[in-house]
Amino acid sequence: MSQVDFYNQGTRVWFPDPTKGFVSGIVLSNEEVEGKIKIIFDIEGRDKKHELLLTKEEMKQGKNLPYLRNPPVLEGIDDLTLLSHLHEPAVLHNVKLRYSQEQIYTYSGIVLIALNPFQRLPIYTHDIMKAYSGKRRGELEPHLFAVAEEAYRNMLKEHRNQSIIVSGESGAGKTQSAKYIMRYFATVDDLDKNRANPESEDDGISMSEVEEAVLATNPIMEAFGNAKTTRNDNSSRFGKYIEIQFLKDPESNRVKICGAKTRTYLLEHSRLVFQPLTERNYHIFYQLCSGCPAAERKELGITSYDQYHYLNQGGEGTIPGVDDIEEFGVTQKALSAIGIPVSLQWSIFRLCAALLHIGNIEIMDARNDDSQINPFDPALEIAAKLLGVSPIDFSKWIVKKQIRTRMETIVANRKTYDAIVCRDSIAKFLYSKLFDWLVNMINKNLAYEKKPKDDLSFIGVLDIYGFEHFQKNSFEQFCINYANEKLQQEFNQHVFKLEQDEYVAEKIEWSFIDFNDNQPCIDMIESRFGILALLDEECRLPSGSDKSLISKLYQKFDNKESKFFNKPRFSQNEFTISHYALDVTYQIEGFIEKNKDTVSDEQLNLLQESSNEFIKEITQLPKDDTEETAPSSPPNKRMSLGFGNNSSSSMPSINKRMSFAFGSNPAIKRVGFKPKGHKSTLGSIFKSSLIELMTTIRSTDVHYIRCIKPNQAKEAFEFEPLMVLSQLRACGVLETIRISCAGYPTRWTFPEFIERYYLLINSKEWEFEDPKAFSMKIVNSTIKDNDKFQVGLTKIFFRTGMLAYLEKLRSDKLKKCVVFVQKNARRFVYQHRYKELKKSAIFVQNLIRSAIAKNKLRELSEQHSAIIIQKYVRRFLDKKHYDDMKKSALVLQTHIRSYFARKELVNLRRERAAIMIQKIFRGQRASHQYQQNRKDIIFVQSCIRRHFAHKEFRLLKAEAKSITYMKKLNYQLENKVFELSQSLTQKEKDNQQYEEKIKTMDSQIQIWKEKFERLDNRFKESSEQVNEGSAEQKREIAELKENRTQLEARITQLKNENSKIVMSKERELEELRRQLQHQIEENNKLRENMKAITKSSEDSTMVNQLKREVLSLKDQLQKSIVGKLKGEGPTEGYGTTENYLLDADERVGRPLTSGRQDRGRSKSNKRRPLAPPPTPSSAVSKTPQTRNILQSSQSAPSLPNLPSHQSTSISSPLVQNIETHPNVVVPITEAVRRKSMPPAKKEPTLTLVIPESKISDNNQSLNSAPISQNNTKNNIKRKSEPTLSTPVSAAPRLNNNVRNMEEECRLKILEDESLEHEIIEGLIMNLRIPLPSTQSVSARKDILFPAHIIGSCMQKLYNHGMLARLQVLSSKVMRSIQSLATRFEDDYVSCFWLSNTFELMCVLERIKLQEDGGKRMNLLYNNSQDVLNKISNDLEYLLVELYHGWMKELKKRISNMAVPAIIENQSLPNFFCNKSGGLWNKIKSAPQTSYTVDQLLTFLSKISMVLRCYFMEESIARQILCELMRILGVTAFNHLIMRKNFCTWKRGMQIQYNLSRLEEWCDEHQIPEGALHLERLVQAAKLLQLNKTTFRDIEIIFNVCYLLNSTQIKKLLSLYYPIDFENPVSSDILRSISKRSNSNSETNDNLLLDTEDSIFDRPPIRAVDKIDTSGMPTWTDLFLIKCLLEVD
Repeated sequence: MSQVDFYNQGTRVWFPDPTKGFVSGIVLSNEEVEGKIKIIFDIEGRDKKHELLLTKEEMKQGKNLPYLRNPPVLEGIDDLTLLSHLHEPAVLHNVKLRYSQEQIYTYSGIVLIALNPFQRLPIYTHDIMKAYSGKRRGELEPHLFAVAEEAYRNMLKEHRNQSIIVSGESGAGKTQSAKYIMRYFATVDDLDKNRANPESEDDGISMSEVEEAVLATNPIMEAFGNAKTTRNDNSSRFGKYIEIQFLKDPESNRVKICGAKTRTYLLEHSRLVFQPLTERNYHIFYQLCSGCPAAERKELGITSYDQYHYLNQGGEGTIPGVDDIEEFGVTQKALSAIGIPVSLQWSIFRLCAALLHIGNIEIMDARNDDSQINPFDPALEIAAKLLGVSPIDFSKWIVKKQIRTRMETIVANRKTYDAIVCRDSIAKFLYSKLFDWLVNMINKNLAYEKKPKDDLSFIGVLDIYGFEHFQKNSFEQFCINYANEKLQQEFNQHVFKLEQDEYVAEKIEWSFIDFNDNQPCIDMIESRFGILALLDEECRLPSGSDKSLISKLYQKFDNKESKFFNKPRFSQNEFTISHYALDVTYQIEGFIEKNKDTVSDEQLNLLQESSNEFIKEITQLPKDDTEETAPSSPPNKRMSLGFGNNSSSSMPSINKRMSFAFGSNPAIKRVGFKPKGHKSTLGSIFKSSLIELMTTIRSTDVHYIRCIKPNQAKEAFEFEPLMVLSQLRACGVLETIRISCAGYPTRWTFPEFIERYYLLINSKEWEFEDPKAFSMKIVNSTIKDNDKFQVGLTKIFFRTGMLAYLEKLRSDKLKKCVVFVQKNARRFVYQHRYKELKKSAIFVQNLIRSAIAKNKLRELSEQHSAIIIQKYVRRFLDKKHYDDMKKSALVLQTHIRSYFARKELVNLRRERAAIMIQKIFRGQRASHQYQQNRKDIIFVQSCIRRHFAHKEFRLLKAEAKSITYMKKLNYQLENKVFELSQSLTQKEKDNQQYEEKIKTMDSQIQIWKEKFERLDNRFKESSEQVNEGSAEQKREIAELKENRTQLEARITQLKNENSKIVMSKERELEELRRQLQHQIEENNKLRENMKAITKSSEDSTMVNQLKREVLSLKDQLQKSIVGKLKGEGPTEGYGTTENYLLDADERVGRPLTSGRQDRGRSKSNKRRPLAPPPTPSSAVSKTPQTRNILQSSQSAPSLPNLPSHQSTSISSPLVQNIETHPNVVVPITEAVRRKSMPPAKKEPTLTLVIPESKISDNNQSLNSAPISQNNTKNNIKRKSEPTLSTPVSAAPRLNNNVRNMEEECRLKILEDESLEHEIIEGLIMNLRIPLPSTQSVSARKDILFPAHIIGSCMQKLYNHGMLARLQVLSSKVMRSIQSLATRFEDDYVSCFWLSNTFELMCVLERIKLQEDGGKRMNLLYNNSQDVLNKISNDLEYLLVELYHGWMKELKKRISNMAVPAIIENQSLPNFFCNKSGGLWNKIKSAPQTSYTVDQLLTFLSKISMVLRCYFMEESIARQILCELMRILGVTAFNHLIMRKNFCTWKRGMQIQYNLSRLEEWCDEHQIPEGALHLERLVQAAKLLQLNKTTFRDIEIIFNVCYLLNSTQIKKLLSLYYPIDFENPVSSDILRSISKRSNSNSETNDNLLLDTEDSIFDRPPIRAVDKIDTSGMPTWTDLFLIKCLLEVD
């Protein structure tokens, strides 16, 4: 392979051009002529063809040959090092092409090239930061944030400090780039937190005070150090190195910004006294003139900027688009953010104002060319006042100077020019000191002092001048270029080291790369006898001058040994240095003066003795600064100020001079020997600070950003090739490329190489299992020169140009394959066409032949038809004759056979009749015998059964008269006695309460009477005063009278009602006394009967036991009556009411019978098993819970079924049990509890046990104790339980008593603290949530039962007026649900409680609606409604929190699935593209979990099933699914638009197919709005598939992709990667899109879609039809809740 092979026909090349830099050309022919090679080129834009005639030797060496152009597939690539041909035109064209596509960033190895777009781009938003956070460099498009992220990650992983060097010329965007980098570092901790914890992703950026203070340094530095120049509106007139300090928290292992430290270099303080035309002074002065308040403006003497000499020289006082008033406020806020108080800020502004007034001090000519100042000059007086010095002394040392000799001190007058220079020097000195003080304050307030245990790291950002070359270059350019020489040397060594390290790591054969080392140039400047040393030496000499300095430089360096120093041929005051970028000629004029940087001691002493403490502070010099000592000095020991020219210079040369100061650096070490009595020079200070900077950079990992200014006019996206090319040379990018080209710049991993170039060898030799061997086969078969490649351990390396050669071979092979395919396709087309013609000819022949055959067939058919007709006519005639003969024969046979059949039928009938008579006679005889036998058997059975029945009846009758019956009857009577006594006590209490109420009402009546009298008196008085009142007063008087009448009527009514109530209560009390007396008499009779009965020894034992139980029961009843019954604890662990009663006996101390002991609780089990009903010896326990639990229907056995004629309508089933069943246990209350009574009042209950033997006498015993009538219309009928007949007079009274019992039981349970414990623990925290299933769908009540049960408990608390307890219960319930559901450990738990929370809100709404109608007139209505509203609001907050919390958890999972499933997954067959993401994706990113679209659909179906099975409210379920679809669309779209390697038409088809699967899923689940959230991604996928070659295609794209804005369409087109034989998108197309977006002025030009959470749209609260508590599972251990529900 020779050079001739590259320059064959069709090869594209580059030719130099004086205006465009380089232009493209193409090889027309390549032929050998007379032993030489003749190549003819067609150059773009030139009519004449270009010919080259070269010898073979020249061709082999590559001399005079044009640069080869890279293949189209490599043009526009984001990393220049991946170009096959690396040279200046290739780099320039690639940068230009990307810039035309509005891609301003390009990698060049470790360097990021940034071109200033001169307009705001939407690529620095928080979403873009978040997109780059956590990504490796190269994974996304080149960006500042990628470099910042790489530096941050390297600091964390490698525990090394980092540096980012941002360089470039003025206007290239260095300052803005540094600001964006600092802003990224200030927010990177928040971005990391959002990635690790998505719950806080939507809180936005929340920076700490330190991070805000670090960012606040930018406006301060810009205000005091930036100015408008001809090149840049915000040009930094100094260099700075900011160390952003990071501290690792040992507890959380998170790294956050803890401080910052700033160093500054080369402040251009000469700008303070002079600005060229169209330029401005430092921003702070214009901000002060515009934004100073009126009071301070008068104090400082501030007016408009055009009134000051230091501000009006440039003629520009404003910057378009910049508000100085607003910027002044930003500067003040920034100063406050870094810890400078407001009083000190105004000290700074006073000094700035003083500087402006110093510039206005007029210096006039006096006699003998001396100078003088008017002592009454207003500017002098204001400046001296602000500086705190005497105006006379201040003006004196401006126009005079003091000369010290050995013998005396002489004061001499200054000339006018020298006085002006002295005045300006003072101003520059003060401003320089102010700037240094600001930097020191920033470091003092922000720098973090490291402690021994601190894990402190930093990332340094260096923003410094780039290489400068002007028509006139002076001391400033010399220092700047010297610094760039040092930085370029470090850059070259860094690149060289990285290149060599990779060769060593891959173990390939290599030789040391030779590159241009600029160390000799640096030595010439900074060595012991270098230019800076000679300059300092000349400055120390009393007679030192620029001329003597240039002579020494010529003498020292103008020789053959100095290759980097040249003497101009026609000049004696200039010298040229050959820098790494280009040769720069410097003018020696002003070097000595600018390097001295001195100020007179008299002026300095005057300022140091100022009455202004701030001036004294900033001008105070360290003690040893006046005496130079050896190598080092303490911090802040330098001062810097501007210099004037010598006296021979003219005035214009003064104004055009520039001088610099070096910023504050607290750690500067001044090196070199300096004689005593001399101050440090600027050159020596800058040299020491630069050496320290290089030491710092070498100790860190360095990242480079080279900013390029694309045009002088600052026009958006205008490209000047020659200007950019010179900057690429100056910033060292081309030198880096040259170093790379000296080795093996192109490198591929083996899998990538074979994936791209496996086509180059025969398919029989393909071995994909061994990538390295396969790669060697490909290379050996295509490249014969072994020096053109090297094989490493994991990569294969190529020399420059080899990749283009392989691409050419590949394209030739593909072209050959395409031709082969076209050949076969054409053969197939023509073959198919021939077959169609042949088929048509045969078809026509068939039609003709078929017509002839049809005619012949017709003739034959007619002949055949005639024969057939003849045959059938003959057959018909013969058949007719035959049928006639046959019919006659059949008639004769029929008559004969019918005669014989009738005769046989008569015989059969006679025989059948005889048999029937015999059968009936025999049956009658057998039936009579059977009936007689059956009657005899039944009689015998009846006799036997009657005998046994009589025997059993006698046994039962004897048993009924035993002691058991007497015992049960005794219990019944005792209970009735206690019931009546309790009722009597309660009636007395009621009477007392009614009396108290009557007294209260009387007092209220008296109060109302007094009020009415007062009103009446006032009315009479007003009537006397006013003869005629207004109509409104008359209406008020009428209303008052009407109210009075109503009140009197109400009072009368209440009195009547109270008297009736008192009378009825008295009657009830009298009735109860009679009942009690009657029961006592019956009890005495029964006792007498019991004594008369003879008892056996066993009966005696039972009687003794019964007595003990009666005594114990009386004791308990006595305690209950006096209200001293104390709770024994909750009923947990008992299972049923019967078990609870059994344990109550044990706690009372009553011995258990053997039967009850058998039913007792086992000690080995915590829960008691279910047991039969209790025996008559059951009694109540001491606890209030026991009394409540007795009401439970679990302890009541089922009643026997009775005939329908015996049943009657009785309201409560408990009354039926009392009347009919022997073992029913119920509590009896003393009085009816009313809802208006205080809920805390407790009423004792007792247990009534009715014996079984008393069933027959129940009606009589109930009628014997009369009970007062009560209203029974509110009693609830239970249809599921049978009713028993009872007298009509007894049923209402029993219903009222039972209702009172239920109310009392309900109240006791609600007051029990264990109820809350059961709800929280049993119903929420420890509840086993039913799992969703597709086979068996649970009923709605089985899922939402917690909400209904909790709502039912809340309703009961609300109905009983327990508002405080209701609030406590609701808050505990909500906290428990929140703590359980916000763990987000399982989707089932989150969905279950989200659904139940909304259902609980609906239940609460029902309670509110019910109470609205029933309590309108209640005085407590407003308070109770407030409580319900507060609970409702809290539930709504809980609902929103659960929704957003669960959605964040779902988003975290679905975001991880979105990109692999939608973007990367290739489900569509036959359209597969590289899974690595494209040809040039060399990213080694961490492995990620791969998801398919099927897995994504499974996940969505699971969520949909969970929502459906848990009966989620439909609108909430739709919101959840739509939000998941939105996150899918946004995440996938944002990822697609940030990655170039996915923007191909094949990938677009795959994405569209995956999206169609999602749209089908949305249609199946009936959420069409979910598919709308995917529409933007669908349109992006369509855009990748549409044509993009013409402007008509762009119009179609805009019509199809109507949801995408111009920025997004332009970004996708710029990222589009053309596959083989596909044309790339032209820059003209992208430019037209930019113009279209500018003309349309779109309001939304965001690049990425918004990822913020959507607002939760709470559905309207619907009141439930009923509170259904029947869904509670049977396995739940909720004893009190069950009892509470069953009471109802």
